[in-house]
Amino acid sequence: HPTTSSMAVQSALLPASVGVDAEEKLRSRQLRLVKLLYFLQGFSGSSFGRFATLFYIDRGLGAHQIGILEAVQPIATALGNQIFGALVDLMQCKKWVWLPSRVLTSALLLLLIVPAIGCCFETITIIMCAIAFFSFGGGVLDTYTLDLLGHARRGEYGQHRLWLAVAWGVGNAVMGLVAERNFDWNFVTAGALNLLAIFLMTATLPRHTRDERRQIEKRTLRKQRAKAFEQWEEEGGRARGRGCFGRLGCGACGACCALRTRTRTRTRAVGDGDSASWLELRAALLRPRMLFFLLELTLIGVGMTLVERFLFVYVRGALEGSPSLCGFSVAVTVVIEIPLFAAGAQLLKRLGHDTMVLLAVLAYSIRVYGYTLLTPQTVWWLLALEVLHGITFGLVWMAGVDMMKASMPARWQTTGQLLLSTATTSVGRIIGSLIGGTFITRYGQKELYLLSAIVSGALFLLHAIGSCALRLAGRRPLLSPITCEDEAQTSAERVVNDAPALDTLAEPPDHPEAGAAFQQAEQHEQQPASQSAQSNPWTNSRGSGN
Repeated sequence: HPTTSSMAVQSALLPASVGVDAEEKLRSRQLRLVKLLYFLQGFSGSSFGRFATLFYIDRGLGAHQIGILEAVQPIATALGNQIFGALVDLMQCKKWVWLPSRVLTSALLLLLIVPAIGCCFETITIIMCAIAFFSFGGGVLDTYTLDLLGHARRGEYGQHRLWLAVAWGVGNAVMGLVAERNFDWNFVTAGALNLLAIFLMTATLPRHTRDERRQIEKRTLRKQRAKAFEQWEEEGGRARGRGCFGRLGCGACGACCALRTRTRTRTRAVGDGDSASWLELRAALLRPRMLFFLLELTLIGVGMTLVERFLFVYVRGALEGSPSLCGFSVAVTVVIEIPLFAAGAQLLKRLGHDTMVLLAVLAYSIRVYGYTLLTPQTVWWLLALEVLHGITFGLVWMAGVDMMKASMPARWQTTGQLLLSTATTSVGRIIGSLIGGTFITRYGQKELYLLSAIVSGALFLLHAIGSCALRLAGRRPLLSPITCEDEAQTSAERVVNDAPALDTLAEPPDHPEAGAAFQQAEQHEQQPASQSAQSNPWTNSRGSGN
């Protein structure tokens, strides 16, 4: 039998490819788990999402109360996304912030089954706002997926995200039948799926993502090097000063003291990682292209809200459509969305962010203009128009996720993904609900969708003209994937670059006299004690360094 030492030698001699293969197998298993988590998230969301209005009506809520509920939830979602996004990125521990929020939202949703809680407007509003505030898991799951894929494979994100679309289509069809019998089973189904997802996340997802491990290692190394430099100043400063004084006099000693003061200031600048990180985040968000991108996403979110929140009212009222038609219209929205997500890597490579967003806006404009042409006799053509939703949402979401991944600093990836969700589903939903309700009351829904088609068409032309003008000027288009390295140095990078790295702080300064003194002090410090005493005339003449 081989001894322990021989086994250790054999394991040390194994090729490096063995460890790489094991890591790739682990990553493949985790990516398969991510697909399952997307499916569970989509199915549990479909159990209540589009059927919430039916639950409110079943509990006796009026139209005004339902409107208040739909208005306050996006506000809570926007606040929760930004608060928990920053918290997750600062703590560098996505898993242990995400899991408690998932448990809490599942428990709150199940509370609506209790008759004493889910029967009145006040308690329903409180619970729904709390659920919206803590429901930030989608952005965290996107961040996990992109981290596992890595920079080179991030275009494959759509192949994993498509399982949420599959679950959304299947779930709406199945849970619609369940809701007709007893809506409480929708809550039970959502709770059971959430518990399964929580168990899988706890047992299989790593404690930290790769980006989190890198950030933690950098922070630890920065603290260790700063501490070592402080010890060098405290313990070796006096010895260096004496060595310099004994060889070159007080002038060189003063130069070394000035050098230590200068390097101490720069060490603080380099060690202040949190301040530099906040500056990186601010610089990334204040880029003109990023601001235009967020504004465009907000407008697209407004447009999608006008469809999702008011289309069924239009179909059931003016077009005299049936409830089954409304259900089928939700199911067909994923017909094109699924293959688009599957081909996400090729679309990102061949079309790019700008073309994908332009096609999404054009599809939306055609879709809402088609609503204005429908009549009670042609209402079933709604199914053909709803297929265009897959083009709008699929292209916008893939381009948005990839844009945020490329543009945001490594430490703020979760914040970037939640900011994407906030712009589309929170801010856009608030504005869309307010505009839609007011406009319909005064002018009607047909006029609302006609105006939506005109505004989205104008946005399409503005974006297209702006990108073409930038290309003709030899610059990047509006939504090109801009990384921190591509841009000029940000203010945070200037702070770091102005100060030398910690491992180069011990280099001698440019002044010849101080440089020679610094080198001699280094040699003096490295000599043994006996040689130092013999070579130092100050100690030789007095017999003691004191």
